[in-house]
Amino acid sequence: MVDLLVASLKDAETVKLYATACLEINKAAKAIPHLQAYAAQDRDGSIHLLLGKAYQQMHQPTPAGLAMRKAEQLRSAAAASKPN
Repeated sequence: MVDLLVASLKDAETVKLYATACLEINKAAKAIPHLQAYAAQDRDGSIHLLLGKAYQQMHQPTPAGLAMRKAEQLRSAAAASKPN
């Protein structure tokens, strides 16, 4: 089942679903390369947030912190650009 999902990682939403599943089963290392591949397309911080969580799970605090800060920046920028 996971192999089928990996084969279909062709958009950011699918990558986020895959990464969430990987984090749930403590397989963050499998998610990181896919999240990194889509990080440049992240507009709302959700990919960077998952990337930060994956790095945390891998006990890598420096990249985790960088990803979390980027997630917050993107979240703030997305919120600021939304019409009231």
